[in-house]
Amino acid sequence: LDNQDTGKIICCGTDDKTITLPAVAAMSFMVMNTGAYGVAGIDVAPNANDLIIYKDSGGTDNHGLVNTKATANRQDYLLIEYGDATGWIVTKSKGTWADMDNS
Repeated sequence: LDNQDTGKIICCGTDDKTITLPAVAAMSFMVMNTGAYGVAGIDVAPNANDLIIYKDSGGTDNHGLVNTKATANRQDYLLIEYGDATGWIVTKSKGTWADMDNS
């Protein structure tokens, strides 16, 4: 992803895909799982020096979020926006997303 993708819905329906966010900047993205139920696990990863703030996650650099294959439902999503210079913030979500160490 890059600044030309800001405001877009990024749809992914293929299993074991990683969507990597660019370095933090004033942008926003929606990542949506379009796979069939229990078929597509999707990882959303920040730049190695950034973090993603989300409920029940530690907000640690290089930790992303995963919509695991076992819990994935069609149209699970994350709306991710610029938080501050240290990382991104999830402002809306649907589905089960868990903290994941990307190192």
